[in-house]
Amino acid sequence: MVTMDVTYIFRSRIPGTYSIEGVFEPIARQNPGSKFVYVPLIGNTLSNIIKNIRFCRAKQGRINHVTGDVHYVMLGLRSTNYNILTIHDCGVLMDQGRSIWKRWLIKKLWFTWPVLKADVVTTVSAKSKAEIIRYTHCPESKVIVIPNYVHSVFTTQSKPSLKSLPRCLHIGSTKNKNLPRVIEALSGLECELRIIGIVSTEDEVKLKESGILYSSIQDLSIEQMKLEYLESDIVLFVSTYEGFGIPILEAQASGRPVITSDISPCKEIAGSGSICVDPFDVAQIRRAVLQLLQNETLRHQTVQAGLINVQQYGMDRIAKAYQDIYERGMRETAKHHS
Repeated sequence: MVTMDVTYIFRSRIPGTYSIEGVFEPIARQNPGSKFVYVPLIGNTLSNIIKNIRFCRAKQGRINHVTGDVHYVMLGLRSTNYNILTIHDCGVLMDQGRSIWKRWLIKKLWFTWPVLKADVVTTVSAKSKAEIIRYTHCPESKVIVIPNYVHSVFTTQSKPSLKSLPRCLHIGSTKNKNLPRVIEALSGLECELRIIGIVSTEDEVKLKESGILYSSIQDLSIEQMKLEYLESDIVLFVSTYEGFGIPILEAQASGRPVITSDISPCKEIAGSGSICVDPFDVAQIRRAVLQLLQNETLRHQTVQAGLINVQQYGMDRIAKAYQDIYERGMRETAKHHS
């Protein structure tokens, strides 16, 4: 593999967030000459956005890869360089809780203008590609689908039998992660609910009313997250919206049965290595949990299918796809700098 200088631009470091960094930092390390740039300011005030754009303008290289979240910094990059933008999903555009003015500004700063400025846009699923094209009206040829890969830290550890009180691991607590319906689905079942994320006051009330034994934790490192998977018996990821769904693959790589949503892209990513349910149907979620708790054969089959499925999401294959883009960038910038 040819190594080259790529400037990777990341969001500001926030404890407990590693999804974007976990994907691109290992890829970047395969290019010894690469540079890591982390924007200095957290928070999307107009002042912080402008300062982050100026910061990245001063740090840019010949090939720049904005790895996600801070799409707007593309506006500070020179067009004579080769600029790559990764958009993981368009979920922020689904939020109807903002004013029309704020929604317009978010669409322009995070999507329309950065996509226009980019030489190439990568995204993680066919669903996200379709959304990017719909919202920005960019040419289809400009958007390339490169799925996420599973970090090598997630390794299989067999679990032949359930705990005396089985642990259901729920990933995430934002609105799209569907925690209220999971709480309702587990009510009255002999199990423990482990939640990764900050539990809202409203959800905490629901948990106490349900009588479910639960605990929650947040701000985990990737190594700590690995242990959470291994300590679980079932992994629940029944989101109502996702751009990709990396926890599905992390759970499969860890050798745990997964219940996920029967929506794109979750069902495609999970393959046959999960039980897919309607995320809006509490009865379906509950039935799937009971099936896995009560049927050892089904648990084993789901785990084995997951282990096979996750093999197609290895790092080498994904890194090669990005490397091809960087090599294209080297050829293009050579024209401008010759």
